[in-house]
Amino acid sequence: MLAAVCVLAACTSEMKEAPTPVAHEAAAAPVVQAPTFESLKAQRNEMAQALAAQASMCAARFDAAHPVFHGCYDWHSAVHGVWTLAAYEKRTGDTRHRAQLDALLAPSDLAAELADIRARPEFEMPYGRAWFLRLAAEWRGLGGDARLDPLAREIVRSFRAAYAKTAPTPFMEEYANDSWALINILHYARATNDRPLQAYVVQQVRAHFIGADQRCDLAVEQRGFLSVCATWAWLVAEALPREEFRAWYARWNPGLETLTPVTSFNNAHDYGRNFSRAWGLHQLAEATGDQRLAASYAAHVAAGYTPASQWNGDYDRVGHWVAQFGTLAIGPLFDAPPADQ
Repeated sequence: MLAAVCVLAACTSEMKEAPTPVAHEAAAAPVVQAPTFESLKAQRNEMAQALAAQASMCAARFDAAHPVFHGCYDWHSAVHGVWTLAAYEKRTGDTRHRAQLDALLAPSDLAAELADIRARPEFEMPYGRAWFLRLAAEWRGLGGDARLDPLAREIVRSFRAAYAKTAPTPFMEEYANDSWALINILHYARATNDRPLQAYVVQQVRAHFIGADQRCDLAVEQRGFLSVCATWAWLVAEALPREEFRAWYARWNPGLETLTPVTSFNNAHDYGRNFSRAWGLHQLAEATGDQRLAASYAAHVAAGYTPASQWNGDYDRVGHWVAQFGTLAIGPLFDAPPADQ
């Protein structure tokens, strides 16, 4: 995750006081005893609290010279760090991070971020910009004000312009992944009830992601922080009617149900793959009814969460970003009551 440096003079001329992260004990993460959906759901609040505490710590840092997204080592990691704080509050009702959120999302600093995004159309395209749309959607879900809207609208405009020049493709990896971008454009469009934007994403999927000759090589699942095949299928599941998706998936599926959690980590990016696979695996289990995918979701979440050093360990390798991936991965655990209710 390479640090990006803001070119705005406003970013470097004066450093604001760091928002105070919520104090926490690094060893407080609960131990996941069994990789089942029910066992994870029973511990969802403790898991969410521990992951958000890690994001709170890194979001408060000044690792890069950006007015808002200056923590977590680089711009995109800072964006999903801030998203994690909003997601934690929305899921749990716990407002412990609200003061930090408000301090980070100062309107004047967001205006400076907007100017920078406009000035650099290739900056964080598509990966980081997609994360910002997820943050903007989460903020709306919290009942937040309109402060994120101008930057979100500019990012949507920039995606449309980019894809008008070069069509999106399902085969890109990591930071260039268009499936991830379109998932978040659609998520934002639904949060804002923007029906033309929803239709735009569906059109892109139909035109570029479901061709009869398009297949995902399962070998690509053995590298990188982002699950290419699971994210591709997740996008199609979100965009198409259920029965049409199931027919496509039956033809296309390279064997996602056979994936097992990552246990060998050759580089830092490997630590995020269990969680990013889990994002798609749950959505696919819901869309297909395949219990093998549901079991795989739970196994990947558990493997990504324990031991905690995979996400709260060395800051440069994992501590600035993996907890945020975990926060997205455990989201489905909050869609139903805890196991003991």
